[in-house]
This record gives sequence, C-alpha cells and structure tokens, in this order.
Amino acid sequence: MSEDIVHIDPRRPEEKSEKRLITGDKFQEGGMSLLMDATDTNLMRRIVMKIMRDEKIKDEYELSRMVVEAQITAQLDHPNIIPIYELGIDKKERLFFTMKKVRGKVLYELINEKDLSQRTDRDILRLVQIMIKVCDAVSYAHSKGVIHRDIKPDNIMVGSFGQVYLMDWGIARVKGGKISVIEQMNLPEIKKRKQFSMRVEVQGNIFGTPCYMSPEQARGDLDSVDERSDVFSIGATLYEILTGLRPIPGDSLRDMVINARICEIQPPDEKVDFPLPLGLIRITMKAMSKNPSDRYQSVEELKDELENFLEGSERFPGHTYRPGALIVREGDIGHEAYIIRSGECRAFKTINGEKVELRIMKAGDVFGETAILTEKPRSASVEAVDNVTVAVIKSQYFKEELDTGSWLGPFIRTLAERFREADQRLNP
Repeated sequence: MSEDIVHIDPRRPEEKSEKRLITGDKFQEGGMSLLMDATDTNLMRRIVMKIMRDEKIKDEYELSRMVVEAQITAQLDHPNIIPIYELGIDKKERLFFTMKKVRGKVLYELINEKDLSQRTDRDILRLVQIMIKVCDAVSYAHSKGVIHRDIKPDNIMVGSFGQVYLMDWGIARVKGGKISVIEQMNLPEIKKRKQFSMRVEVQGNIFGTPCYMSPEQARGDLDSVDERSDVFSIGATLYEILTGLRPIPGDSLRDMVINARICEIQPPDEKVDFPLPLGLIRITMKAMSKNPSDRYQSVEELKDELENFLEGSERFPGHTYRPGALIVREGDIGHEAYIIRSGECRAFKTINGEKVELRIMKAGDVFGETAILTEKPRSASVEAVDNVTVAVIKSQYFKEELDTGSWLGPFIRTLAERFREADQRLNP
C-alpha cells in the first residue's frame, strides 16, 4: 500500500476485528509482547498493534498488566500521549491493543545522533523543548492520579514533524481514583477466565528502569513513590541529554539498583570534557535530589524552570531604593548586577574625599556587570537619585547565560576587562 495519503475502499465495514485488522511486519519484540504494523481496513488507517506473545496468553499477571497499560493510556487524552484505538482478543486468544503509528525516532537516538562535543547550543535547546512537551504529558497524567514510573529516553518518541509522545505506560501506578481500570472491561474472552485478577503490587517490589530511577523507587517503597519520583526520572533524562551517559551506573542490574538507592550523582560537567550550560546543570541536579523534598515539588515547577532556561532569563527579583541610598560601593567585590526598571541613579567615584559624578543612569540602563565579569572590585559607586526600582541579577545567573553560548562568554569578559582598564586610565 502506498505511503501517500488516501486509499478508498467503500465496502461495508467489517464488525469483527480479525477481519478488519490486517497485520504487517513485526518491528519490535519484548518479553511480554510484539509490536506489529497493521491496517484498519474500515478506516484505511495505518496503526500499530501490540500483541501478547503466544507463550504469555495464560499468564494472568502479564495479561492484567497489558490491559492496565491499554486502559490507562486510552484515558489519558493528551497531545503528547499516544492515542489507543482498540483493545481486544484475536482468533488465537491473544490480547492486543492498537494505537497510533508514529514515524520518527526515540529520544535516545536523537541524543546520540552526533558527537556530543560537537553539539551546538541549538541542539541542546531543541532537546530541552522536547522535554518540556514530556513535562506537559506527565503533568496531565499526574492531574489524573497517574504516576508513569518509567520515564527515560527510550520511552520518548519524537515524530518526523516534531510530534512528541511519552510512551509505555505499562507500569504506571494509578492513585486517587480518577482513572478506572479493568473493572469496566467488556471482553468476554477474558472475563470467562476465573483466575484472572488485577495485578497486585507488593511493598518491596521494584518497578522501573534502575538507571533512571529515584531512590524511593529503587527501594520498592511504594508508599513513597509519587509525582516527585517522575520528576527525578525527567531529571535523569536531562542528565543523559547533557552527557550522553546514564546517570546511575552499574555493571549489573543489582549494581544499578544499589547505586540508585545510594543516589550519589556526579554533576554532568564532571563527566564530560566539553562545556555545558550551567543553568541546565542546576535544573538537572535539583530534579535528581536524593530527598524528594529537595526536588521540584511538581512537574509544572520543573517545566517552568526549563522554559525560563529556554527564554535565556531567570525571574530576577526587584528591589526599591529611596533617594540617596547607596546601591553599590566602590571597592566592594561584586556578586550582583542591576537593571534599572524605574527612576534615576548616579554613578560616581570618590577622589580625595570628594564625589566625582561619572554619569546619570535611567530606566533600561545596566550597572554592576563589569565587576561580575572581571571578578575584580567595583570601580565606582552608584546611588539612587530618586525612588529607584532595579532588577537584581545574581552573578550565578549572569554566568549561566554567558556559558550557554560558550564562544560568547570569553569575548564579553575580555571587553569588560578592557573597559575597566580604560576607565582606570581616564579616572585614576
């Protein structure tokens, strides 16, 4: 069948799925199921069919797990979560469900499609944009009481036209009763199995992928696994975006679980020999804090930080000064720069005990940046002329913005140093 758009077949629609769904090639195989290309001949729509493996059709736990995956995913109606079309049993009594077919790559492939040391800032920002869409999907799921528990680069699909989907909700945990599973199922072939039962999770059981897993998840502490556990896994994915490495190492599954429990994460910039954006490092490490209370307390909060990073600015606090108030003092070590939002300021030097005015600054003017860039004492004092409101930019944020463009920082620092030298010659 052509990959171009429409093939029309006006025959009467088939009612039975085995006649309506035509399977194609198998393209992925897991321990529980197969993924196959398929076509719904009623709609002439190309889809993906997930089918339980033959040897698993009597496994009640795996059966319940697959039903739960289909039902949870189907109820999460969100642009960044893959749509589920149908859940059923084929003529071989194999459970299956069908879903949207997406042509593209998983995030893992995008991270590794070029040498990380050769990536541009634009490459990193593009990957951050993908993670913001993942945050949207996870935040929506959390609003419905669903914890994903397996967020990782292999479970994030990026379509050929920029679509982003968070996949594989097979071990998601439902809490809060906003999502219904299994009780409403209407599959006679399954209901007649007297032994069929809802999957049971036991305290101490571990669900997820250890190298992206929060400590509480690695301990099997089901009562402690909550939205912040997904925040950790998003942070772990950001870590891999930055370094190309999994954040939690280990030569075996057991080692990775132990290391996940210990949660001693080496900062990304210590793992690679090329520059990384400091702002993104800070966000990543906070998301991966060992103690859940030290992480972002919601995915929305994490998303806001990522958006601020993309915008190239943080939310700078404001401060108001009365007329005559000294804002910066000549000779002090500078840790902050300022942008005047309203009012006027006077820059001056003290020479032989007398104030020598250098200039008057108004709304939109910047001061204090030279001391930050050169890491030298301030060359002049600044005081408020009238009521002045300024935005305060801490040196940490200032440096993060410069380091986002690794080639630009040295240029600006050199210019600042030359400006300082010229100023000292003119105003000794």
